Amino acid sequence: MGEKIVGGIKSLIIYGLGGCFVGFLLLPLFLDGNRNTVDAHREATATAIDTITPERAAHLRVLNAYRQSDQKIPPGASPKEIIAVLRSRYSKISAISLSGCSPEFRNDFIVLINSAAQVVNEYERFAAYAGSLPDDVVGVFLMGAFNGMTRGEIDGGATRIQNELDQAKQRFHIAIEEVQKAEIVLKKYE
Repeated sequence: MGEKIVGGIKSLIIYGLGGCFVGFLLLPLFLDGNRNTVDAHREATATAIDTITPERAAHLRVLNAYRQSDQKIPPGASPKEIIAVLRSRYSKISAISLSGCSPEFRNDFIVLINSAAQVVNEYERFAAYAGSLPDDVVGVFLMGAFNGMTRGEIDGGATRIQNELDQAKQRFHIAIEEVQKAEIVLKKYE
């Protein structure tokens, strides 16, 4: 019984190898119809590589440098750490040389740089305002009493302060959206 199984496996291997050999012999006959497609693809790729203009190469260089400037903000980062990351990224992208780029690309990239500067400015303003608020019970009580006496705010200024924080956050998010819009515009150069 065991000899039949071993013999069956041997014949399966022999037939399998024979089938592979015949398949390799017949393969060129089946691929000949697709060979033109493969050759056309190779020619188109070679032509595309050969036709990268110096201007396009400059665009790709700038976009690659922009991608490499991306820095992630670590979870739980303090406002000072976030500001440091945002400033670092802004300084990296504003230092990217636009030499060799088309005027249209330069304009689009400068919009991105200006939008990134706005993100840094808005976050700094938000962090400075939020940092100026007291973070202990006594400070909040004193601030509320002061706002009530000097400004006549019944709630101690809580509504005004919350509105100002919300507006600062909104300006920050609008600045981020402007960066995202500028990134979308730059995709046409990839």
